[in-house]
Amino acid sequence: YEVKDKASNISETLTDAIVLDRVTPAGTIKINNDDPYTTSRTVTLTLTQSDATSGPDQMRFKVGASGTWTAWETVADTKTLDLDDTDGSQTVYYEVKDKAGLVSDTLSDSIILDRVVPTGTIQINSDDTYATSRDVTLNLTASDATSGVDQMRFSTDGGSTWTDWEAPAATKSLTLPVGDGTKEVQYQLRDKAGNLAAFTDTI
Repeated sequence: YEVKDKASNISETLTDAIVLDRVTPAGTIKINNDDPYTTSRTVTLTLTQSDATSGPDQMRFKVGASGTWTAWETVADTKTLDLDDTDGSQTVYYEVKDKAGLVSDTLSDSIILDRVVPTGTIQINSDDTYATSRDVTLNLTASDATSGVDQMRFSTDGGSTWTDWEAPAATKSLTLPVGDGTKEVQYQLRDKAGNLAAFTDTI
């Protein structure tokens, strides 16, 4: 910018600059490092932001499509957030704003909140009262409404030692401990979120 007066004297050249930014920022979001399930409402978001022109400035979040956006805050690599108090699939939405005020597309990630332990039953030899052999057959049921049943295992010494985890099944062959008398078998279920439940039967 230059100014000339009526005597034709010209000022020094004056300048100012501005950054033209017409490109919205971008980013990514992962809940709990992309785990499919969580047993806790409190989750950790892993975040990225990028903007080649003015640079990322702020971010905000909401839980669920009908949720309320949090206040804008300074961008960061991680964020701790509470999911809604409802088991099942939940989606966290994320937006980034750059220094020019442009807002990214709405980014999202989903996770299944599962705080309910699986359910099941165990019967030794179809619920017989007595057995004449240490080798018995366990009749089993297992269910989990949220993440689903993942694995099962067994103990015959009150939970001090357990068999290896294995896929759920309707029956299981097992050998009872040495000696006559009442024998207890513990049956433990684990769902895909990691919740545990135990059930027992005696013969």
